[in-house]
Parts: sequence; structure tokens; C-alpha cells
Amino acid sequence: MKKLLSVLFFVMLVFQNNFAQKIPVEKKADKLLTVLTSKLQLSEEQVKELKPLLVAYNAYKKQKKKEKKQRKKEDIKLSNPNKKLLKEEKKERKRSRI
Repeated sequence: MKKLLSVLFFVMLVFQNNFAQKIPVEKKADKLLTVLTSKLQLSEEQVKELKPLLVAYNAYKKQKKKEKKQRKKEDIKLSNPNKKLLKEEKKERKRSRI
């Protein structure tokens, strides 16, 4: 519990200013808060403190996922000729084994 709260607190401090506007990931935060309140029996004050943390954390994860997809697309675009060469080399190796 302490570890989770400390991680969430750190995320809130880092991203508090960047995510002050309403974010579509609030729904996810609400779902997580309902689960946390049912399992950990959090008070309303704790829920109010955790909601911005969860929203910021979910927005951070969403942005990282977008960045990862973008890097993957760029890598595919750059490495297409290399992939063809690798496939040809593998075929040649298989032929030489036989």
C-alpha cells in the first residue's frame, strides 16, 4: 500500500502541472479508485487525493504507449531494406545447410 501510494505521489508531483486540464483517462482513474476503495477501504479524503494521481499516471502511460508506437513505425520505415537482406541471408544459410 505504501509503495503504491509513494509511486502515485511521485507521478502526481512530476505531472501535476502538465495535466491540469480534463483528460479522457479520468474514466480509467475512476474505475481504479472504485476498486481501490472496495479492496483497501480508503476514506473519501484519500480518494480525493488519489484521483489526480491516477489521472496523471494513466495519461503518462497513454503518452508512453503513443511514443512507443511512433518509434516502432519509424523503425519499420527505416529498416525495410535491411529486413529484405536478412531474409535473403537466412534463405542462403538454409540452402547451404542442405
